[in-house]
Amino acid sequence: MEQEEISALTNNVFLFKEALKRLTDICIPAEQDVQKYGTAHERLSNVLRILKNILSTYPELQSTEILLKTQNLILHIQDFDPDDNEKNKELYEYVSQLATAFSVRYVHNLCNFLNF
Repeated sequence: MEQEEISALTNNVFLFKEALKRLTDICIPAEQDVQKYGTAHERLSNVLRILKNILSTYPELQSTEILLKTQNLILHIQDFDPDDNEKNKELYEYVSQLATAFSVRYVHNLCNFLNF
């Protein structure tokens, strides 16, 4: 992996982080005026598009754990109810699990590249 590739990957990881944050923003009261159900699906679609791009560009980042956490998030959003505060709280947990699984894989591969 060249320096330019690391830079591009870092930029993609930032986009992924921002997309995950926007997905969790649907639980913020200020977002209540927006149709949350459609917004949740649109934002999930953005998260999945970015993740797919990262994993296809950097196959060494692919892992079963990331795919399972992604599947859990998709299933949660499919069952999303904007008026169910408990489900809204669970969204943070599913996003956090995916972010953690991705981060662990990202750091592991970056350390391997840098020979740490």
